[in-house]
Amino acid sequence: MTESKLGKCNNLEYREKDADPDAAVASAAYWTLKNLNAYLGTLTPAGSLPLQTSGNDWEAWFATSLATIPDGAAKEAGIALGKLAADAIMQNRANDNFAQARVTYIAIPPPVTPLDAGVYRPTVSQPPVPSYHSGGLPLWSTLMKPFTLTSNSQFRSGPPPSLTSATYTNDYNEVKQLGCLTCTGAGGRTQDQENIAKFWVESSAYGWNKVAKAIIEQKKLDAWKTARLFALLQMSVADAYIACLKAKMTHFFWRPYTAILLGDNDGNPNTVGDPTWQVLVSPIPPIADHPSAHAAAGGAAAELLKHFFENDNLNFSFESSSLPGNARSFGSLSQAARENSLSRIYVGYHFRKACMDGEALGKSVGGWIGNHSLQ
Repeated sequence: MTESKLGKCNNLEYREKDADPDAAVASAAYWTLKNLNAYLGTLTPAGSLPLQTSGNDWEAWFATSLATIPDGAAKEAGIALGKLAADAIMQNRANDNFAQARVTYIAIPPPVTPLDAGVYRPTVSQPPVPSYHSGGLPLWSTLMKPFTLTSNSQFRSGPPPSLTSATYTNDYNEVKQLGCLTCTGAGGRTQDQENIAKFWVESSAYGWNKVAKAIIEQKKLDAWKTARLFALLQMSVADAYIACLKAKMTHFFWRPYTAILLGDNDGNPNTVGDPTWQVLVSPIPPIADHPSAHAAAGGAAAELLKHFFENDNLNFSFESSSLPGNARSFGSLSQAARENSLSRIYVGYHFRKACMDGEALGKSVGGWIGNHSLQ
């Protein structure tokens, strides 16, 4: 910390080095969330992305956090320092283009043939219509400023396989057999695979925060290290999404759902279509298949955590809101990342190649951030 003055408490000058770190962390978190929520409320449509549902939750949490810290100049210095940090973070992201990039759908010029095989189309209609739009915040791929990466294309993902290749054929038949609504049972998805699918449906940011929290509790990290870890983790997940969306909008590959419904028209005699096929859990994320953003987020989070703790073989368990009451345990971060990736096959959302390429892309992002950010 620097020696700069923050202000006075009871007529005594105090400096950043004298600030109580717990008060600073609590204040920084509180003011960041408060400022962010106020900003989101200004977007169109107004209030469409609020972070809170009850007005006094943060106030009560902040008061409870501060109540554990002795009153005095150090506490007041911590509160002031935390607010300065929150203001600096908001200022740093003031021109990140979030407001401009949050459009959910944008029109894409249709190809010559309305049902071109392999081209993404929306999966929100049942059955899909030949309408060409990109979903899932596509402008993050071009407008959104990364948190740490030098650009949204710093790390790239290779293309999906050819529709007539052995890789695509195998991936097609695998997700068709393991990812459908009625696949569980003889010759299809096992009960454990179904549990994996539902467990990891939960948002990646939520799930990997729980992983970090479980390990933090084991390691008994102090507030400063905990704050740094969560900052690194969230930047890794966010930048993984940005990099992945850049790749998705480049390849614009169709989802298994569309591919299986139209399998008889893809030019591959070994991919038999099924017009009644449905995924295990609806709705399907409205965005192209390749690579998997969910796998990318998991790969980035796991790699960042491995770097932070200088160890992959960590034991932890946690529960998911998408499969409550069914905690899963892991013996390594890599194991969790791979299960997270494979879950997208079992739920019917992605081909295997998309999952593996997404995980690899995420690992590159997480490793780079671990080596270059918040040193």
